[in-house]
Amino acid sequence: MKDEVGIRPLQIELLTPLWTANAEKKGGNILETGILGSLRWWYEAILRGLGFHVCDPSQRACLYNGKSKLASICPACQLFGCTGYSRRFRLVISEDNNSNTGELLEIKLSNPGSSEHRGWRIPAEKSAEPLRLSLLHMRHGGLREVERTSLHYTLRLIERYGALGAKTSQGQGVIRVKDWGDDLPVSMDFDKWYDVLDKKERLKQEPEAHESDTENDTSKKAISLPDIRNLVGATVILEDAKLTSEEIWPKLGLTANTANYRRWLPVATTNWLPSAPAVRAQLRQRLRAPSNFSRYDEETLAIERHRIMGTTNSPWGDPYLKIVDKTSKDRPKGSDVFVTHLYRDSCNQQWTMRIFGFIPRDGNEADKALRMLLTDTNRLKTEVQAALGGLAVRIALYPADIMGLLVEGGKG
Repeated sequence: MKDEVGIRPLQIELLTPLWTANAEKKGGNILETGILGSLRWWYEAILRGLGFHVCDPSQRACLYNGKSKLASICPACQLFGCTGYSRRFRLVISEDNNSNTGELLEIKLSNPGSSEHRGWRIPAEKSAEPLRLSLLHMRHGGLREVERTSLHYTLRLIERYGALGAKTSQGQGVIRVKDWGDDLPVSMDFDKWYDVLDKKERLKQEPEAHESDTENDTSKKAISLPDIRNLVGATVILEDAKLTSEEIWPKLGLTANTANYRRWLPVATTNWLPSAPAVRAQLRQRLRAPSNFSRYDEETLAIERHRIMGTTNSPWGDPYLKIVDKTSKDRPKGSDVFVTHLYRDSCNQQWTMRIFGFIPRDGNEADKALRMLLTDTNRLKTEVQAALGGLAVRIALYPADIMGLLVEGGKG
């Protein structure tokens, strides 16, 4: 199938719901902006891992300088745009499949152990049809081969080891590329691609700070930006491929009201289950006991837990405090740990999930403990099986090197 300009679009199969919220943080229709933001986030992680300077748009974004031209902006901004320089391409979602998740439905732990437990909100459904995306070139000559390769490697990383869109730490966004379309199959190998980036696009020095950029370097280091060198994780596969969703659901220790439960349709034909909260709760529990750590009391460990697992209103050591009613307050913090829902792998029909995170190699004791867990097959297996009510699983750790993550058959 081709789009209106005769180009075969990219086709993406959704293995768990894809969430792309609007300005009011409401879902429903899949938004191009949400997909673009996610692609950029992952591309920035790749670039940092390869040693390139990449700006942090939330604190110090690039500004295009007409005299210095591309040398004035980072490689991510050269592809995705910034102030003064437009994006190299436009993403268009096929009109016949731009609706997906609908409302969010509440799910809770069966035995939360706290009256303050608020639960999670999970999309009601996912599209059964592949998502069709077209890349419209915004500049004369179209996308260069190095740019197509950049997008290809980014989407390949997401497909194999990550997730696309928003709420990915809560289970959403697992995809499989069914057809790379006319734009993204590439012939440029990794070494050639890197050489072109290094010779033509790498900055010789970081852009000058904006006048509004008053934070010192020490405070900047307190926020760890995604870097593929810090990516650790594992693919988890249920040993019994014949299990139905009806058999799995009671093991998860989760509860939903009858109406929501029926909306998820946990029956034999269901090919995903809202299971991420059960595993996230298990990982949080490891970060609750000071006895697991030598340097933390209960209060300090709570701050570390919120920093790593995310929080909406608890202290986490924010270096950029906001002022609310003349009082300093930590901003909401997204999770550094990502847990997908269980989904049936469309290739081998096995129940599968992913657990991964960007955890600093040179982090503190809590970071090192989490990295150790996510790189230890036996310990991770024990934790996941406990979260899944004793269901037997096997663990396949992520590659430990960049080539292994980006290139099939790479080292690792």
